[in-house]
Amino acid sequence: MLDPQVVLPTVLPHLRQGAVCAVYLANITQVVDLLEGVRRSRLPLLCERVIEVTHRDWFLAPVIKKDGSYALRVFPSGATDHGEEELGSEEESASCDQEEGNS
Repeated sequence: MLDPQVVLPTVLPHLRQGAVCAVYLANITQVVDLLEGVRRSRLPLLCERVIEVTHRDWFLAPVIKKDGSYALRVFPSGATDHGEEELGSEEESASCDQEEGNS
């Protein structure tokens, strides 16, 4: 929302006394405009703090072995419920045993 200070007078009656209203803005200029709008309109609101939230993009891809096959996920020993389906074939099961050193 580009100008949240415009809708705050509409939102305010729907907030309970002592409630929190969080506003996420893209840049500090918008924050300054919001605080100035609250001050000018004399709304009974208080800015407790302004924080910056950083986001990072992560590239996740399956691990490919030198032979071109996909590496299977290895779970810690003793883990029984992995939240994933069981391996589909005996071949995958055998390769899993080899990777874990249980062959």
